[in-house]
Amino acid sequence: MAYLDLKDEGVSDLQTIRDLQGILNPTRLMILKVLKEHGEVWFPELKRDLCVSDGNLASHVKALQNMKFVEIRKQVIQNKFRTSYVLTNEGLEAVSRLSRIFGD
Repeated sequence: MAYLDLKDEGVSDLQTIRDLQGILNPTRLMILKVLKEHGEVWFPELKRDLCVSDGNLASHVKALQNMKFVEIRKQVIQNKFRTSYVLTNEGLEAVSRLSRIFGD
């Protein structure tokens, strides 16, 4: 029986996946992908595009915020609170690391 030859890159990829396992969820990955492609995105747009409930989106974004991958921005526009999301530098790095392993 032959053993896999895990080169440094393979071991590094495995460590990256372990480090980032909190984002290995389809909804969280899609949030990161949308933010990477579009920059700052408003809550209703992200909710619509991902077809998730308010609570579901809020809980996934909160988890990404706790990992320091997403920044939540709140603004008052025409007397209404508007919430948007943007990737942090750590979030951009995480997306880059995953893209290197899995591709776009």
